[in-house]
Amino acid sequence: TTSSTSSTPIDAGALTDNELHDLTISLQRAAARLTIAAAPVLSAWDDPHVWAGDGSKSPAHRLARQTNADPRSTRRDLRRAHRRVNMPVTAVAIAAGSLSIDHLDLLARARAEHEPHFQRNEELLVTECSKLAFHQAVRVVEYWKQRDSPQGVLVERCR
Repeated sequence: TTSSTSSTPIDAGALTDNELHDLTISLQRAAARLTIAAAPVLSAWDDPHVWAGDGSKSPAHRLARQTNADPRSTRRDLRRAHRRVNMPVTAVAIAAGSLSIDHLDLLARARAEHEPHFQRNEELLVTECSKLAFHQAVRVVEYWKQRDSPQGVLVERCR
């Protein structure tokens, strides 16, 4: 029996197509849950008192250096960690497996553009996005942003 938490490499060739599919989906969801679970720690770590102790000039570069990663990736991870902290409904949906990390990025962009209204609409957006394929969720969020903006309301009134 193979385990997704084992440090022993999994022989993907020994799995049936269904087993391989199920394991792939499980691992992707586990990676998303880990990203969400690690976010509060990573967000708290992004304090100069923590990361600047070795003379580093930025948290992304310190994290990249210490984990042998690309600074662009660590910058993205830090950005996502901060977004997750401010988007609790989205984080719960990702942890439950009904949304992906890509949804976090999509909804975070909407939040940044429409901060005052996002908090009261986050639950609605998450509920709707969780029912749809990602490309459809993009359209729903774009529609919400248009409706939420003063220009969007004006366009609706003119129709």
